[in-house]
Amino acid sequence: MTALRQTMIEAMRQRGFAQRTHNTCLMVITDLARYFHRPPDTLSTA
Repeated sequence: MTALRQTMIEAMRQRGFAQRTHNTCLMVITDLARYFHRPPDTLSTA
């Protein structure tokens, strides 16, 4: 598991997000990374 993914999971747990929300957020971030062929933490608005 990447550090970014672990950080996201911990943040969602601390905020009390439902498990379905966890799954949805992680799925969206995974799709974003696949679309850009890069890790999400290396993306910028440029």
